[in-house]
Amino acid sequence: MRTLIAVALCVVAPLAFALEREIPYEDLHKVFARVAGIPPGKYFRMDTRIVSEDPAIASKDIRLVIRARAGDIPVAIAPDGSAAFPVRDDLLAENPPVVTNVAKGKLQMRIDMSVEAPPEQRFRYGLMVAMIEEVDGIIARQGMMARMFAPDFEGLQVSYAPGTAATATVEGAQPETFHADADGRIRIPDRKAWRKENPFVQLSAVPTRMELYVD
Repeated sequence: MRTLIAVALCVVAPLAFALEREIPYEDLHKVFARVAGIPPGKYFRMDTRIVSEDPAIASKDIRLVIRARAGDIPVAIAPDGSAAFPVRDDLLAENPPVVTNVAKGKLQMRIDMSVEAPPEQRFRYGLMVAMIEEVDGIIARQGMMARMFAPDFEGLQVSYAPGTAATATVEGAQPETFHADADGRIRIPDRKAWRKENPFVQLSAVPTRMELYVD
């Protein structure tokens, strides 16, 4: 995720509805406007992605075109599914159809939420706490529906290349060392005592990624 370590939820949450082959503009506007209205935090960001579940159309080949009265408006979609969807009041008032080359019921929207921090080999346990508190605060301001779908974080996952013999040591009053599994992942749990103590966490090497994990 860019050049920073990902201290990330990386939660991909499908919306409750699948898009049709022809979709009213207002349906897409509602979702994209809502996401655009959630400001990024110090660590937090949210992106909307469009994904094809149609075996005949790969996600990178998705086409969306707004059939506005003034003329067609193609929606640029990047290979990763991020879309430059125009959120405009005039189009909302007109509510033109949006057509796609993906079969009916096979086009979905997903919300990718993440938090990132600069890479560090040694950091305070409070870094994880700050990630959780920021995301919890942002989600709480979005209403009941967002809170219902919010993940319950269990701790911090530090990732290395598979097979890496890495370790993470929480240097508290009772130090504890965690070892990477076969996939190169180390999971540091969220514990009340460590939240209060805020010890240093020492990694054996700079990781490729750090993310909040859920069970």
